[in-house]
Amino acid sequence: MRPRAQFPGLLALAYAQRGNGAHGEHFVTRWVQPRKGNEAVVDLDVARQPHNLAGLLASRDSGEVALSAPFRPVQQSGTGAPDGFTMRLPVFSPGDPPRTLAERRERTQGSIAVSFRISRLLGNVLQPDVGQQLRLILRDVTDPAHIVPMFDSAPAAAAGDGFRFERQLAYGGRVLDVVMRSRPTRPAAFDWSQSTLPVGVLASVLLALLVYSIVGTRQRALELGWAMSRRYRESEERFRALNELLPALVVLADADGGRITYANRASRDRLGERVIEQRLPALFLDEDLHRQLQARDAGGCGRMEVQLRDVGGKCFSGQRGDLAGGRWAATASCRLGGRATSARHAPAQPVA
Repeated sequence: MRPRAQFPGLLALAYAQRGNGAHGEHFVTRWVQPRKGNEAVVDLDVARQPHNLAGLLASRDSGEVALSAPFRPVQQSGTGAPDGFTMRLPVFSPGDPPRTLAERRERTQGSIAVSFRISRLLGNVLQPDVGQQLRLILRDVTDPAHIVPMFDSAPAAAAGDGFRFERQLAYGGRVLDVVMRSRPTRPAAFDWSQSTLPVGVLASVLLALLVYSIVGTRQRALELGWAMSRRYRESEERFRALNELLPALVVLADADGGRITYANRASRDRLGERVIEQRLPALFLDEDLHRQLQARDAGGCGRMEVQLRDVGGKCFSGQRGDLAGGRWAATASCRLGGRATSARHAPAQPVA
């Protein structure tokens, strides 16, 4: 049955058997469950607990359930206030229920008791959040001249001016006074351990640092890109300025399709101003070289002597250079101003 799991305030279920001794009638506990924690109850004479005995005799005489006045059970240790009570039923001999007081006293064989700890029984009823708002007080007022406190959920709490409920309950021959009143409330201290604010602040800081890092990285990348672009333009300008002064013909063309992208001053003078509108293969007279330049593996041609035709239709010799960085570089040797110039290989990419 697991009675303690069902009733946390339960102490024991016990049976006290009636007997006669040198001092007259007495009731001795012969059976108790659960046995653990209740060893001292076994063979206990109920007469040792006057309030418990009074409840037993009251139930015997009435033939009904009877409650005892609060008393100190043998299981209670310490010096606190009495914290136990029993609820009893009489056990009569077999036969019809006894109808008179004399018959009930004569046929009594024993008494069944259920004992409780008041503090555990009522303390388990009040949930923590309810106990913070309400104060529960229980008193035995069966004898108005001798009121017995039984339970107070907050004895040190100040009385509130709000809600108050009071009622007297009569049961088992006892009269119990139940009082519930509101307790003064005050704002609870803020529990930072249950707050999400620190986590939110930390997340916001980390997000801000991430955004700052991304923006800073992008800005540095832009600055680096502008610096590289500026250096490239400066290098390109130096490259073009240098090649414009060379007496050799320098022509740059894309490796993919052979479109001429640059021709220096010597090339424009010799091949015409519109040379940059042509494709590189069109400058050479060798048909095999045309096919070779149009092939996908044209980068393997290497340096060679080629025949070119100037703007006036005259032929002259030059060199066709290697593929570098996606461009063809071609130079030519010729006579300019009555003096001979040697063939030179122009760099395919600007150099800083």
